Amino acid sequence: MTVVVNKKAIVIGGLGVTGRYIISELISQKIWDVVGISRSKPNVNSTVPFLSVDINDENQSLEVLSKIEGITNVFYTARDDRGDLSQQAIKNGKMLSNVINALQHSNNSIEHIHLMHGMKAYGNFLGPFKTPALETDPRIPINLSYYAQEDVLIRLQEKVSWSWSTLRPGAVLGVTLGYSGNLISIIGFYASICKYMGWPLWYPGTEAGFNALRQTCNAELLAKAAVWVSTKKNCVNQSFNVHNGDLFRWCDLWPQIADFFKIKNAGPLNLRLNDLMKDKDLIWKEIAKKNDLCVVDLNNSVSWDYSNVFHNSWDSFADSNKIKATGFIESANSTESILKYLRQLQIEKIIPKVE
Repeated sequence: MTVVVNKKAIVIGGLGVTGRYIISELISQKIWDVVGISRSKPNVNSTVPFLSVDINDENQSLEVLSKIEGITNVFYTARDDRGDLSQQAIKNGKMLSNVINALQHSNNSIEHIHLMHGMKAYGNFLGPFKTPALETDPRIPINLSYYAQEDVLIRLQEKVSWSWSTLRPGAVLGVTLGYSGNLISIIGFYASICKYMGWPLWYPGTEAGFNALRQTCNAELLAKAAVWVSTKKNCVNQSFNVHNGDLFRWCDLWPQIADFFKIKNAGPLNLRLNDLMKDKDLIWKEIAKKNDLCVVDLNNSVSWDYSNVFHNSWDSFADSNKIKATGFIESANSTESILKYLRQLQIEKIIPKVE
């Protein structure tokens, strides 16, 4: 049977921890043509054409993106976290504007623009907040990139016919490199170094953080949700929380991670990985050479700053009944997902296999 391709998607940030899995999900559905956009050249084998564009640059965005035709759906997962929150909001709003303006210069019939956001929308990074968080909760009184981007879409929508949506996942679990919010890379590199150094696996945070309730989102589930809300009429012009469907505490999961790496489990040590790991690049080069790994440069492959989430002493979770009411009822097990993706890091020779 011949499969008719009737949609064409462009994935902005196609090499990130969410973009990579959105591309895979689109390909699996076999009704999409897909184009990937990234600032750097692809570091993975892909049948999808990739274009390298710095979307911070308005002229470069216009020059490259305006030549792409037939786009029906935009999946926007790019993010620039440099600078303070106000500077980030300005930059990320402008980046999105650059992309939309460039695509509107070509022969495209855009039906939907999807933005990948997160729990930061509820101020989860500032301190204790109302849980479970709801999509109807008011904006926090801070200029965030998420708000700036939503405002860009709402403003531009006054002159066009496309719709939009955003997702707000918990911490995203998946395999990729160079993405600042990648817990899997942080855990994988950290545990591998602990094993090599003969250290126990300390929880790199506080006792309160060790025992707080957490929530994550499997990257494959997240990709399915992104395509779902982008193609269902009952999801247009809205934001949705999405997560695996379970809650956990690191105190319960940490022993299983230690067992995975076959090292001694240890409790919280109130340390900062960006301090502990800053001088471990030479150690990692030894590990990489000994195990024939594809990743040699440690500090350019993982952002230790994001590991500060282990110090957050408060519960962090959201309600997902709204997206379930639209018919999206996918779920995943957070513990199984973390171990699965750590195993994938080994398969891809990013971290050593455990002997």
